[in-house]
Amino acid sequence: MRLALALLLTLILLAGVAWAFAEWLGAAGVVQAASAIALLLAFAALLSALGQVVATVLDPDPMRARGANAGVVWAREFGHFLWCFFLAQPLLSWLMARTKVPHKPRAVVVFAHGFLCNRGLWWRWRSAWHRAGFVTVVLDLPPFYWSPERNRKQLQDALQQAAERFRLPLCVVGHSMGGMIGRMQLCTAEPEISALVSLGAPFQGTLLAGQMGGLDHGPPVPHSPWMLAFNQRFPPVHDHRCVNFWSANDCIVVPASSCTLAALHDRPKHHLGHMGLCQSKALCLEALAAADRLLWPEMAQVGLEVSPSPQTGSAG
Repeated sequence: MRLALALLLTLILLAGVAWAFAEWLGAAGVVQAASAIALLLAFAALLSALGQVVATVLDPDPMRARGANAGVVWAREFGHFLWCFFLAQPLLSWLMARTKVPHKPRAVVVFAHGFLCNRGLWWRWRSAWHRAGFVTVVLDLPPFYWSPERNRKQLQDALQQAAERFRLPLCVVGHSMGGMIGRMQLCTAEPEISALVSLGAPFQGTLLAGQMGGLDHGPPVPHSPWMLAFNQRFPPVHDHRCVNFWSANDCIVVPASSCTLAALHDRPKHHLGHMGLCQSKALCLEALAAADRLLWPEMAQVGLEVSPSPQTGSAG
């Protein structure tokens, strides 16, 4: 929970700076509080907009939204950014137990977050998957991902413990670098994963990784040797148990097309940004349905309903 504490302290510091700046502008009382909140939101909006501008400059893909459409995508992504970094990860993550078991579990899902994130990222998705009958396990991986292999080993340990405890089919949902280590686990190690749902994962690297350990560790730049060697050893065509959601409007994985695996697995969601890929309610339900088809293909083939409605499952 080190990241949660760091985010919380950062928010307190930024709020204090905004409060002092509002006072310097001559505001007082309720007006000062409102001004401080407005300044804090303005700073976050500027940071989010800057990310979109940089990504657009570096990635001229025609599928990336431009003009008014880009504004709509940014506004939606800004809302997800505020939820994740102002509320879910610094505050709600403290309330999340590592494992949550429904009344009648039928499978296990392990949620793996990405760079500079924590378990709070999954607050919304976890509830839906729990109601659908999944044992939900949320990880707190080292936020900087200096060693993807070490993070994969933590994912493997969580899967192994779940396999021994529940003896149910295993599923991994991974966002960003979490999706990347999910694929590493899927291809290379036991226990066997029956389904992998990947969300905005930098399978071919991202230019924004820069010098953040990307050459020898992670997150990877497009020419990281360890990533290139892995992709050569395990081409995407072999990932028959994977469904991959990505967006041309991703502002963290640049170019956004680096998230693609193969047409067999890809599910483009170009109306979402990087954080939206792990926060959208509609995408959560679609990912649930995709996981069901991977976990129980024989049921899907005969057109039977596999999972209960996310609104009617047991609270556990």
